[in-house]
Amino acid sequence: MVRSLRNEAKISLPINSHILIALSGGPDSTALAHLLIHYGRRVVPKKNITLLHVDHAWRSDSKNEALQIKEWARAWGVPFICRRLPVRLRPAAARRAGLSIEAAAREGRKKIFADVAARVGATWVLTAHQADDVAETVLWRMATAGAIDSGILRVHGCELRPLLDVWKAELYQYLKEVKQSSFEDPSNHEAVLLRGAIRSQCWPALERVFPRVKQHLHALGKKQRQIDVARGPC
Repeated sequence: MVRSLRNEAKISLPINSHILIALSGGPDSTALAHLLIHYGRRVVPKKNITLLHVDHAWRSDSKNEALQIKEWARAWGVPFICRRLPVRLRPAAARRAGLSIEAAAREGRKKIFADVAARVGATWVLTAHQADDVAETVLWRMATAGAIDSGILRVHGCELRPLLDVWKAELYQYLKEVKQSSFEDPSNHEAVLLRGAIRSQCWPALERVFPRVKQHLHALGKKQRQIDVARGPC
């Protein structure tokens, strides 16, 4: 993780400015937050970390999850900020406005990230996009746009994604080893959402025929990302 941040995004480590870690409570972001807070002094000192939770209010138990995440922050000794997704970007309202639920939620998160970062003076918002997400996004864009791109950028605006070369299985294993709980959002695997459909329907079918399809798509995205970084802004 340290090497990839230095080489690809040219981030100077350790990060001596304040940062936010976007913590949904899912396995990926919980592993990222736990790892950096407990073992990440070469990346960012603990005193510079604040946890940011965006409550999407999609499920009835989201408030309880936010309270549990707040308790983790207290136990870990770091500040905690919680923001709720605006009503207009929640599922029912998004549908009425003709918006994709996923796109609306992404728009809301990005605005909250930028607003909170500006308010607390944070240089970066670290998110837990990981290698499975890269492969998934490369597949999605190839299928919908007929183009090959990097999938997910290491840096986008104030967002920094340090886990793009780490697989979800490795994050699950880390949480198991440190005995840290997390939440599983069932909507992540529901076919009603595009990414849920990819996870529940596309991957099982593809991996039966091409067992290393995720690894190859991830490598394709990484190669394109390196080309994009070398090319620089258009």
